Amino acid sequence: MLHVTLLFVLSLLIFANGGDILVGNIFAEVLSIEDEHIFTLDPPNVECDSFLFAFSVFDISGSAQLQMYDEGIANPFFTCVACGNIVPPVFYSSTGVVTVQINGVGGAGFNPSSFELQYVGQISDPHDSGILPSQTNFNLTLHMPYGHIRPVLMAGQYLAGESEQTWVISVNAPMIKFFIGFLDFEADASGNCGAVLVIYDGLTTSSDVLFSGCSSLADSEEFIYTSSGNAMVMLKSSISSLLEVDFLLDYIADDELYHCGSATTPDILESNSMTLVDGSKSTNLMRRGESCEWLITPFAGSSVTLLMNWVSLKPGASVVVYDNNEESGVVLWDSAGSFTTVPPPLTSSGNSLYVVYTGNSLLATDYFGFNGDYYSRHEESKGTGSTRELYSMSTAIGVTLPDMVSGKYRQNLSYSFLLNPLSATGTVYIIINNLNISDCDDSIKVYDGMTNTAPLLSTLCGDITPLQWIPATSGAALLEFNTDSDQNRMGNFDFSFFSDGSNYHCGFPTNPAVLVSSSMILTDGSSSTESLYSDQYCEWIIEPADSYGLVLYFERLDLSGGGSLKVFDGVEANAPLLMDISSVDAIPVSVSSTLSNKMKLIYSSIYQAEGDDAAGVGFSATYFNINKETTGPGSDNIIKYFFSTSNSFGLPVPINSDFSYANNYTFLINPLLNGNESLFIQILNISIPQCSDSLLIFRQDKSELLLEINCHTIAGNLKLDRWLEVSEGAVTMEFLSTPQSLDFVNDTSDESLYTHSSFDIAYFSGGASQHCGIRKNPGRLGATSMPFSDGSGYNHQMHGGDVCEWIIGSKYANIDEDDDVLNYVIEFSVNDLRGGGQMFIYDGDSDSADLLWFCDSCTEIPNALVTSTNAAFIRFYSPTVENINDEFNFIGEGFHANYWGIKKSDGVSIHSDVGNEDFKLMAIPDGYTFEPNSNANGTAGWMLGISETLSTMIYSPSYTFQSQGNLNHNDSTYLDYSNKEMKTSVSSCGLVQGSKITALKTPDLIAAANQVSGAHVDSVSSNKRLLNLIESYEASPYIKENITANTNPVVASSACTYIINTGSNYRSASLFIQNLNTRQAGRLRVYGGISGYDEVLLDETGSVNGAVTLFLPCGRGTIMLDSNLNETEINDGSEIDYYFEMSYALTPGDNGTDCAAYVEDLFGGEKKKNFFVQYASAFVILFIVAIACCIIAMCPETIPRSWKDLYRRSYRDIKKRYKVARAPRPHPKFTPKVDGFRNKYLLRKGECCVCTINTEKVLKLSGCNHVICLEDLNGYICTALGDVSMFPLKCPMHFDNCVSTITPLDAKRVLLELQYEKFLEFTDRGLYGEGMRCIFCANYVKFPASTKVDQMRCRKCMQSFCIRCKGPWHYGRRCVVDAIDETLESWKTASGAQKCPGCSKLIEKDDPSTCHHMIHKISDGIPCCRERTDFCYLCGIEVRPDYPHDEVKNPGVNHFPEGVFQRCRTLINKERDIEREFLRKSKRRKNNRANARIQPVEFDEGNNFTVFDEGTVDLATESPAISSDPFDVMWGDSPVRNRIEAEFSEYA
Repeated sequence: MLHVTLLFVLSLLIFANGGDILVGNIFAEVLSIEDEHIFTLDPPNVECDSFLFAFSVFDISGSAQLQMYDEGIANPFFTCVACGNIVPPVFYSSTGVVTVQINGVGGAGFNPSSFELQYVGQISDPHDSGILPSQTNFNLTLHMPYGHIRPVLMAGQYLAGESEQTWVISVNAPMIKFFIGFLDFEADASGNCGAVLVIYDGLTTSSDVLFSGCSSLADSEEFIYTSSGNAMVMLKSSISSLLEVDFLLDYIADDELYHCGSATTPDILESNSMTLVDGSKSTNLMRRGESCEWLITPFAGSSVTLLMNWVSLKPGASVVVYDNNEESGVVLWDSAGSFTTVPPPLTSSGNSLYVVYTGNSLLATDYFGFNGDYYSRHEESKGTGSTRELYSMSTAIGVTLPDMVSGKYRQNLSYSFLLNPLSATGTVYIIINNLNISDCDDSIKVYDGMTNTAPLLSTLCGDITPLQWIPATSGAALLEFNTDSDQNRMGNFDFSFFSDGSNYHCGFPTNPAVLVSSSMILTDGSSSTESLYSDQYCEWIIEPADSYGLVLYFERLDLSGGGSLKVFDGVEANAPLLMDISSVDAIPVSVSSTLSNKMKLIYSSIYQAEGDDAAGVGFSATYFNINKETTGPGSDNIIKYFFSTSNSFGLPVPINSDFSYANNYTFLINPLLNGNESLFIQILNISIPQCSDSLLIFRQDKSELLLEINCHTIAGNLKLDRWLEVSEGAVTMEFLSTPQSLDFVNDTSDESLYTHSSFDIAYFSGGASQHCGIRKNPGRLGATSMPFSDGSGYNHQMHGGDVCEWIIGSKYANIDEDDDVLNYVIEFSVNDLRGGGQMFIYDGDSDSADLLWFCDSCTEIPNALVTSTNAAFIRFYSPTVENINDEFNFIGEGFHANYWGIKKSDGVSIHSDVGNEDFKLMAIPDGYTFEPNSNANGTAGWMLGISETLSTMIYSPSYTFQSQGNLNHNDSTYLDYSNKEMKTSVSSCGLVQGSKITALKTPDLIAAANQVSGAHVDSVSSNKRLLNLIESYEASPYIKENITANTNPVVASSACTYIINTGSNYRSASLFIQNLNTRQAGRLRVYGGISGYDEVLLDETGSVNGAVTLFLPCGRGTIMLDSNLNETEINDGSEIDYYFEMSYALTPGDNGTDCAAYVEDLFGGEKKKNFFVQYASAFVILFIVAIACCIIAMCPETIPRSWKDLYRRSYRDIKKRYKVARAPRPHPKFTPKVDGFRNKYLLRKGECCVCTINTEKVLKLSGCNHVICLEDLNGYICTALGDVSMFPLKCPMHFDNCVSTITPLDAKRVLLELQYEKFLEFTDRGLYGEGMRCIFCANYVKFPASTKVDQMRCRKCMQSFCIRCKGPWHYGRRCVVDAIDETLESWKTASGAQKCPGCSKLIEKDDPSTCHHMIHKISDGIPCCRERTDFCYLCGIEVRPDYPHDEVKNPGVNHFPEGVFQRCRTLINKERDIEREFLRKSKRRKNNRANARIQPVEFDEGNNFTVFDEGTVDLATESPAISSDPFDVMWGDSPVRNRIEAEFSEYA
């Protein structure tokens, strides 16, 4: 203490004058841990407001602590504990009495510390007669590379007369950059400067003068650069009286900075422009442990813009920029998770930004921090101080001049924008949003490079905004704006640019981004080579000027991994939805606005923890507006359609108009996911009344013209019913039009700008398509013939969760031509719906029509399906991952099908002669016949729904309905057998009266054979091929038969199949067959039994006199009719005696007892007598399998190589679905006795690095050389166990740059068992994230994203366990924790507490009257496992932090529609549902009282039994669901199904 006091006294002697200490130095050293020095600055005769401090020597090691206090304030305004030798910047005290204290602190080893502190007092009373001017003079030496220089003034505003203040800056940097924040000097009596500020390029007054002035703010709007790391700043008064003076001078040099360049938090930046850095030198790696804050609030300007020059942040570090003067503002940028992504320009809504930089203690290996410049926007602004703005981000929207506040620009201006995207590759596209430069003496020049010596791309001036983008192929661009000496002119311009690189938040800081350019590219933020970013929510509003509609198409789209995108036709809250896609990996079709000239897009992606796989690559979309000048996107005027399939597209049409603008349009059709498959193009409709218009179709490279359509080719009867096949898979289409006055349009009309030409084109390729290649349901297929598919592409699994619908029929696609298609034929080339895929095909334009075919998880290719109408309705469901019904979790490859229509003009008609609506004809269209032969044999199946009402079915080769009568086959007035030449074929399968008819899927029937059909249709009248699919599909791998061109069409074969099905009630049925007469020309077979076709009841090829009664004990039966199977001709002269008539109904009074008796009689006795015989084969098989398993387990080398390969392939398939985590090393066991013995007898005494006592037993830490006593180690670890964020726990000497951590080997020496388990858990969570160790193999398993999931499955050992009770998974049993939960639930119900969705901890309000928006943080007394979780206190749903608190799982849905103090959306819906249920029950009670009892019905006694109807059966609801499983077809759901299956297996 004496040594320092002498130095202090020496300082007083040198710098004191008359006993008043105004300028001086303090010097101190700490040479041992006991040293402590305290200094007090309190001039006895002079009152000071504050002190300015600057260190000239600074070296505070890990063994010293320096603190400075203001008088009366407990907390120090400056603190340094082991902060190294980087000199802090200049800083100020708040009072005129300051205490400086330095002392030694404990630690491993000891390093001496020292400092020299310069200080200057700011005098309170400028008129104090005891103050001499020389006492206010000072010369400060500044060795810090960053600082704010302000004059030292009396009373805060007066500079002493004839005084001189000097700052000498000497730093280790090649250059110093100054920015004068403001100058405010009072003039003398003559109006001259009474004082002047001078900046020298060196350390003496003989150095070059860089700046000399006293008032011009405009001249100070640019950076001032020195030629070296030395400069001198001098403020000198030339008059003897007091002078009001003030200025702010900021400077920065490229060197290591103390605390990011600030001695206080936050650092307040008031200059109009300056640079922000993380504190590290640009060529050095980031430093550890830095956390800094800045408040940017310039003196002038309406807003502030921050441009980041580069970003290179290590994991765990982050920068957050707030649009306000504090952290409560809107977040403009949060760098968390994007280590090197440069954000877009960050512009405040007011005059301030708040920046928070948070570092960590990790070493940076390849990261260099960040660097950015800000500037304020005002009329005299020169931007970032260099008259050049550097844009390092990949995308920016709405860039303009910094001084363009009042809509005018200055004269003699030379300002430039350098576009140099750091993370992008390829071309930079510059889009001019608005251009209004009235005088072309002023202009914008665009260069393809970073300097104005690069090639000139464009020169812009005038007031016409160019539509074409300006491409800079070098990957960088320079825009220079130069004006002449004329006075300020009114005008403005702004532009955007895009490049293929990484973006923060989709390329803009806050929602929504407003796009006003005529065309632009939108992305999810990721580049084309990256996976989509997680936890994103972006909104765009597209509203170009002079727009009459918008077209949006996609260049790439893969939202696998949780991405979703919605497109709305307008920006209103109730705007129609144009597109809604999520988690798909196929490019969707383009969308066009139909109601509004604006669009709104909403994109979101789910949160994914670091390291989780995100397969998708995001999306990139382009829009362009529709007007008389726009012909496509500004990139190249080519409208690019990369989707695989389109039902219809044509010319862009303005909203509220029927015609397109007479522009030239170019379309590139190039399905990206098509592979090497052909492209098939079908022209649905085309009209070209103007002979100046034409449509040209080329190969992609325009090397060959494939088709030209104009007024002449259409007049020559252009054939539009053939496909145009392009083997290369891509074409270029051009529509050429000339604006002119049309004959039917007045010359003065605006319609002279339009063309009345139009076209509608469809195309198909084998590539993957989003939502089956249709925009919305139902997709309207208007072509005469066309392929269609599920959209998964060839050899790819079905997309999950699709529901697609199609209507086949030209009249449903708004095609103008006459619809003369009579019926359609649908044929499948690929069908693989395994895993839960379903398809329904209806014989009509809706699902209320008859069902032609149904498929559930089937793989069979069905018969050719022929409609009896001129339409077909198709519905397809693809399975989701959660709903896969395949035992191997396998999803099939979907389907590919073709359809074609039969036209009336080709002489084909449909045979339909049923006039009675009570009867329905099961007919095959005329022109198609059931051709029986050995190679083409199959079935046409119908399901006959059965009820207690008697139903009738009659069959004959052909019918002409004359009049109604009873069902007597001999009544000539009813049936007229006039078609006598039909000896070998039939055209229908009969008439049914009574029950509903449903088409049946037939390939699963045992009695049915598969059918082979050709792939073309011949016209009946002219024998001329209408459409030959073989020619179109010559190169296709999906034509499996080699069918010659002249082959007659082959459709269904001669078998007619009828299925009797009672549903799932197992009631028996009775079947009566009357007037059977086949005369050896056919065969009738009837099957019954459990499945409906396992027992032969009738097999007849002749005639039956009278009625045949058949009993179906379980209500299941199959009737099969083979017409003229042996081709026997019948020539008895008058009529064809080939018919039968049958009636069927449920057996009255039976409730399933007949079926149960039948089953018991069939299986009961046999099972008891031959038990061992029945199961002997099973025992033998089990014994062989057990022996094989033992051999494999003991001798794995006996496994064939092919089996191992199969296992490897299966394992790889599992890895694709689940990320297999590598098992971390197991922790050491808790061994208290061994550790206690080691602590007692094997530890030596030494000096503890914490308490520095050298008489205690110490433990040497495993990760470093530090030694610590057991008591301190226990206290250190136990304190840390209260905060999981401290783990992995650092060494206690981490402040001395020790990077090691406390290991479990060290921790278990001093902890109890429960404490040790908690230590291991926190360590794992700190290293691997939220999770726990597998109880079977100790592999670390991360918790699922959903807190409602208790079952965990280890991806290493594949075992399941419960994360609540920490035991094996309790299948079918309650968790033991549930009992505890019940108590908690009762308390929760009574108290109103709610579970946090982030950590599942119960949170209770202190005050029930507060709002229902809850915030749970990791720093709370009951900490959350997340940094922050926002949720609703009423229902527990997680919401977003920002107002209006949208739901996390439902972006865009406000959870508090009535406000945060009122009911939430969940409670509102529950109350509404309760009210609806009450009203529904009330209405049901009223209806029940009003209904009368249904009267029984007695049927015709000619049926030999009487049926009483106990109630009408609605077959639409009673009919069983169709399934590929025979038991499903015949039995449906049943409580006795398992028994029947088992019995049937034993019987078989």
